Amino acid sequence: MINAIERLHDGDATYLRHVSRCLSLVVIMLSGMLSLKAQNTLSIDQRWIEVGKLSTRFSLESVDNLAAAMFRQDYSLTTLAFDGFYNKESSPVLLQQGDGRYGGAFHAESYQHLKKKVRLWGEAIYDNVLKKNIRWNETSDYDLLYPYFSADTIGGDLRSETYYFKGGYAQEWKELVWGAEAEYRALLEYRNIDPRPRNTAADLKLKMGIGWNFHRNYYGVLSLAARRYKQTGSIAYYNESGNCITYHLTGLGMVYARFSGTNTSVAYQGTSGGVSLNILPENRKGYTFLADYNYLSYSKMLSDLNNIPLVEMGIHQVDLSLAWQDGEANSNWGMKLVGGITIKNGTENLFGDPAGNIYSEIASADMYDQLISRLGLQGFYEWQGRAEDIWHLQPRLSFATNSEKYLQPARGLSARHLIPAVEFGWSKSLVKTSFGLRASAEYGLCLQSRSSLADCTPQDSQYSLIMNVMEAMQADRLTTNLDFRINFPVKSKVTIFVQGAWQYYYYNMLDINASAVKFTVGVGI
Repeated sequence: MINAIERLHDGDATYLRHVSRCLSLVVIMLSGMLSLKAQNTLSIDQRWIEVGKLSTRFSLESVDNLAAAMFRQDYSLTTLAFDGFYNKESSPVLLQQGDGRYGGAFHAESYQHLKKKVRLWGEAIYDNVLKKNIRWNETSDYDLLYPYFSADTIGGDLRSETYYFKGGYAQEWKELVWGAEAEYRALLEYRNIDPRPRNTAADLKLKMGIGWNFHRNYYGVLSLAARRYKQTGSIAYYNESGNCITYHLTGLGMVYARFSGTNTSVAYQGTSGGVSLNILPENRKGYTFLADYNYLSYSKMLSDLNNIPLVEMGIHQVDLSLAWQDGEANSNWGMKLVGGITIKNGTENLFGDPAGNIYSEIASADMYDQLISRLGLQGFYEWQGRAEDIWHLQPRLSFATNSEKYLQPARGLSARHLIPAVEFGWSKSLVKTSFGLRASAEYGLCLQSRSSLADCTPQDSQYSLIMNVMEAMQADRLTTNLDFRINFPVKSKVTIFVQGAWQYYYYNMLDINASAVKFTVGVGI
């Protein structure tokens, strides 16, 4: 795996494809063999019903995946699935993410009880997507690297391939539980017409944790996490008429003007560390608590100029949650309070005149800040009828804020949203099949918004971009979801399933509507 990461960092994406496909086949074969050998007291159909219950995942969704590994479920289960999906917006909500995407994916996932007190889990995904009409962004991993992108005024469609692997091990020994988990994601994105970006990214995450049974059925789990991220990107032009300007964006419509132009090769390097404290009951009934802190820092470098660090970003993230769940024979209920804050601090480095091709850093300035906060309360009630019907109702209410600032010239955007939501679910088990239906609706109401865009005029090349960012941040949004699942047990240990999902959302300030469709066919073992 380390060799594969290094080869990817050197730009050998073809080698990565071969390694990834081989690893995918290994995951599939091992998952199938382990599942067939596992001693499950429930039939495959009963296991799918348990997985679909809201009470199964409600409290464990709030805690670290590693902490919940020993108590995630009381049975082994493996799934192999193929997805097809399509999404189209009437106009782009965010220019930098385009107005649609379509493609397919393969997904293999397994959770195994190797012994009474040993758990093993793994996941492998290959994702192939065409992103449509991206503007003002030639950089991958939008959510991670925002706002420090390389961009041009042309843009276009972007082909994206993702390879993802995860594996973990957990064991219980006397009063202790311990485990480890590793994740690796590789990304390749490119375009075959001018401008021709080619981005490769490697993202490696490691996590270790240890816990103890400190009170009756309650466990406290302390987890440590580490991450290493790298992306390399270049933009090529085959048209003899010339190149367009490559901008290096610094947030809120600003650019690093000195190095914009023909410096088209960049590299991002980042590392992170984190710690989380989890308290959870073994049987999901009772109180669950999470306190998680993570710090990520990365720099953007110009490969054409001896990797000078153009900008640097530091990201602090804190997440807290407190959940309570209880129940009886035919019903379960619970409440959850969640909150979090993300703080981004961006620094621009200043350089003197070059000596040859060597630039010396002479100063730095903290120019960009972003603050995102969220607070939410949700509850659920789940009950089982006499005719093998299972129903659930889950109301939610959240409050979210988003604020961005640029120091000089002084610019700022902010918005506060109140977000009520509700979800309804129903599932039924018959003799030869089972099926489920789930529907939800959410409305993000903008309570307050502010904007201050000094020196920003319609004549600026980035004017359309900053207006788009402002309108998307401050708009009201309606989101509705509808999905179904049908299981067809072939034997007591094997089932075939079909799953479909539809989503519709509407931004009233932008007058943009969009719909997304996803269809899945798979096998459960």
